[in-house]
Amino acid sequence: MAWAVALACCYVPQNDHAVAKPDISDYEQCIAEAIAAETRIAACTRAIADGQREGRTLAELHSRRGDGWFVQAEFDRAFDDYEAAIQRDAGYAPAYVGRGIVWRARKDPDRALAEFAHALELDPGNVRARYNRALTWSDKGESRKAAADYDEVIRLDPNNAATYHARGWVWFELRDHERAISDFTSAISGA
Repeated sequence: MAWAVALACCYVPQNDHAVAKPDISDYEQCIAEAIAAETRIAACTRAIADGQREGRTLAELHSRRGDGWFVQAEFDRAFDDYEAAIQRDAGYAPAYVGRGIVWRARKDPDRALAEFAHALELDPGNVRARYNRALTWSDKGESRKAAADYDEVIRLDPNNAATYHARGWVWFELRDHERAISDFTSAISGA
């Protein structure tokens, strides 16, 4: 039964047939974009425990495991992993973004904004930091600041439908209905 679960998580389409890829490493599973939170957490835990990585790579593993914990609403565990990532590499911007997202979930927008600002100092093109900062500005009722951040996200990632949708709501709140309709239209058409 365990082998069936292991194979189910590792199929890759190839020539219209699903082919098992049994040799995917824990590191690869940990950093994969589309993977279940439980699988990410387990793979990251094993990759961290194997002692083969340090510095930026170890920071990435902790940050990705933190993302898994966050998806499961385990905010304390997520925060602890983001902290561990920063201890391994204080210049790793995604860990600050993760901490900011936790602060936002905990309804502490000022701390969240500080984390996003720090991430953007380290990596000015970090779309995830800027998008989450825009969400946080919106939470605080700072619609113009949110719009400015959404503008920059769209400049960096012009096909991001979620950003057009979020910015559309900002324009709606600012009573700029033409811009709101334009952004909602872009979001519906997939940007």
